[in-house]
Amino acid sequence: MFRTGNIPWNKGKIGSCLGEKNGMFGKKHKKDTIEKMRKSKRIETKQKMSVSRREGKYFDERNPAWVGGNIQYWHDKARKLFGKKYCEVCGISNYLSLKVNNKKLEMHNCLNPKNYKQMDAKVWMTVCLACHSILETNGGKTRERTFG
Repeated sequence: MFRTGNIPWNKGKIGSCLGEKNGMFGKKHKKDTIEKMRKSKRIETKQKMSVSRREGKYFDERNPAWVGGNIQYWHDKARKLFGKKYCEVCGISNYLSLKVNNKKLEMHNCLNPKNYKQMDAKVWMTVCLACHSILETNGGKTRERTFG
């Protein structure tokens, strides 16, 4: 790390809030302020803060970004119901995908915003890893599903 004899880069430098430039220079906290600061460090207060974080305004379903529990559960359920043995975009088989990408074909949710709980064949499509990354990173827009 540091060799013996090296001079630190900040030796002799004065920070913007050190010494007389500090707002608290030459002052002391009032006794009631010191007591408030002590209370804020107590275990009870930390526990109250923890509970409020867990059960607060934006916890679980109340969070606007909530997609519902374990997303992998919904993908697995969709694979059992609507999964195909080939990529619906490029046509690569599951066997070839395993050989090339070391990964099974994946399930892609075509809805934007995502609604993983909706189990409908029109919403889910089987895609390979390469096609899935293209669909997901296409400016946040999913490809329109075509049938025929």
